[in-house]
Amino acid sequence: MARLNDFLPVFIFPQKLEFFMDDVTTFKSTLSIYNPYNFPLRYKLKRSVKEENKYQVSEPEGVVKSHCCVDLVIRHQQPYLENVGTKDVFRVKIIRDSDKKHIAQQDVPATLYRSRDEHLQAAGVNRQGDIRRPGTSRQTESRVTPPRETPDQAHHSSDSDGVPPQLDPLVVIIGLVCLLVLALPYQGEDNYYLPEYVRTTESYRLSAAFFLGMVVLYIFIKR
Repeated sequence: MARLNDFLPVFIFPQKLEFFMDDVTTFKSTLSIYNPYNFPLRYKLKRSVKEENKYQVSEPEGVVKSHCCVDLVIRHQQPYLENVGTKDVFRVKIIRDSDKKHIAQQDVPATLYRSRDEHLQAAGVNRQGDIRRPGTSRQTESRVTPPRETPDQAHHSSDSDGVPPQLDPLVVIIGLVCLLVLALPYQGEDNYYLPEYVRTTESYRLSAAFFLGMVVLYIFIKR
């Protein structure tokens, strides 16, 4: 979500682009810009790279209609070894189409990696290295030999590994609220059981559907 000088927030997904040399399907990524407001927005996508042929963008500028979403297809055309680890930046500028006022911007980093497994392994090592006891250096910890597990401990450890990770309660609450909003009737719809003030509009339902999709994606990544 991008915001500039306390102006209107604009939703952009994903927050970063990742390309992998060992997976040709990742050479093409999609950047989505969502407009939940009652007026159109104009966007411009600029690149930090000097090589014009390094990336190909389907529509670097255009208009997002009210309560609509635009998908920009970004292709990495130079997935070479010398470009591995280079972090490029795509800057998305949002302009209100009515008065041409710049209301938001967001930087989306794009990085090419050698392989997905190598990147995930390095990210896991970095996360483990950040969790250290106060006053203990990384070199000292590397020399500590963990105690051997008894057969009973190993069996207990293998059973605990099969337990699925717990979800954040806040994420579950957001998902339930989105489902509730989608289940409520529209304003003006014939329904004698619910009062008018608990009925939803089209903009609320679109926003709830968007956030519900983010919750589903978060649950899929966590598992």
